[in-house]
Amino acid sequence: MNKAETPAQTSLVDELAVGRYFTPHDVPFGDLVFYCESNSLVPLDGGASRFTVVSVGPGPRFRIAINCFFLADWDFPVTGNKPDHHTLQVPLLKVF
Repeated sequence: MNKAETPAQTSLVDELAVGRYFTPHDVPFGDLVFYCESNSLVPLDGGASRFTVVSVGPGPRFRIAINCFFLADWDFPVTGNKPDHHTLQVPLLKVF
């Protein structure tokens, strides 16, 4: 029903992030990393060049408890239907 999303049943999705650690593991805000990431989504159902979405953005990550991490990602699309919009994602990660 969302007409703004990529209309595809099958897509190739890839992500790449490069960052640097600033704090050691055993301190408050341990394993602090600032990174830059890129994402792409390429529909394989035809119309790939028209609906391909590529985005880039910065983000931090740090440890908040034993095996729990805070992440944030500010994503800026550089291609696609709406290249001027951005997205902020803030997940909490639990490592098992």
